Amino acid sequence: MAVSGLVFMVWKIKVADMAAAVMAPLGAAMTFIALFSGAVWGMPTWGTWWMWDARLTSMLILLFLYLGVIALRGAFTSRDSASRAASVLAMVG
Repeated sequence: MAVSGLVFMVWKIKVADMAAAVMAPLGAAMTFIALFSGAVWGMPTWGTWWMWDARLTSMLILLFLYLGVIALRGAFTSRDSASRAASVLAMVG
C-alpha cells in the first residue's frame, strides 16, 4: 500500500490508488485471521488467549493501521482528497 500510495502521490496514476483501496480490506482480513488463529494455536502453549509478545502486538498495530486507512478513505466525500489522505497514512504507517 505504501508503494502504490507513493506512485499515486508522485505520478497521479489512478490504478495505483485503486490497488491501494483493494489492498486495505484484504490486508485487514488476513491480519485478523492471523491474529485469531495465533490466539487459538497459542492458547495451549501460553495458557492465555493473548500474550503481549512483540509479534502479536505488531500484528495488532498493523490491523489498526489497515482499519485506519479504510476509515480515513471513507471519511472524505471527495474521492481525490480521500485518496491523498489514505496514501499519506499508508506511507507513514
